[in-house]
Amino acid sequence: MDALVNSFKDAETSPVKKLNDAVAFILPPDKIVPLETPDGFRISKLKQSQVENVRNSWQYKEIYDRYADLRCWIRYHISNFTTVCIETEDGRPVAWELQQEYGGIGMLYVEPEYRRANLGSVVTGTLAGKLVKDDQLVFAFVGENNETSINFYKKNGYVLMPFKPSFAFYNL
Repeated sequence: MDALVNSFKDAETSPVKKLNDAVAFILPPDKIVPLETPDGFRISKLKQSQVENVRNSWQYKEIYDRYADLRCWIRYHISNFTTVCIETEDGRPVAWELQQEYGGIGMLYVEPEYRRANLGSVVTGTLAGKLVKDDQLVFAFVGENNETSINFYKKNGYVLMPFKPSFAFYNL
C-alpha cells in the first residue's frame, strides 16, 4: 500500500489515500456458538430506514464522506449483503453489523446504553451463522490500534491471521 501511494510524485495529490493498517481475524465454523437473544429484543435485518443510524454511529464517517457518499454505500450494503440488527420490542435498532463488499464483517455497533448486555456477541454470532449457512468464510479486518475490537473478536472465538491488510480509497 505504501509503495502504491508513494509511486505518485506527491503523496498529497495521489488519488490513492491510505486510511489505516489492520489485523485480520477468521472465525472457524466450529467456534460459532448460537447465543440466546435477551428478553425484550428481536433479531432482524438492517432496513433502508436505518441508514442514518448506521451512518451516524460509524467512527470513520467524516473520512469516508470526503471520498464517497456514505449513505449510498450503506444503502448498497443493506440491499446486497447479509446484515443483522437487534431491535427493541418497539422496533428501535440498538445493535447491528453487516457484511461488506469484500466479504468481511464489520461496522459492529451497539448503542451505548445497551453495551455490556452481550448484544455485540449476539449480533456477531448471528451474522456469522448466516454466512456459514451460505457457505461463506467469516472474517473481519480491524484497525491495528482498535484494542476494543481486537479483544472483542478474540473473546468471540476469532483467530488472528498472520498478515495485515491495509485500507485505502481511490479518488479520481
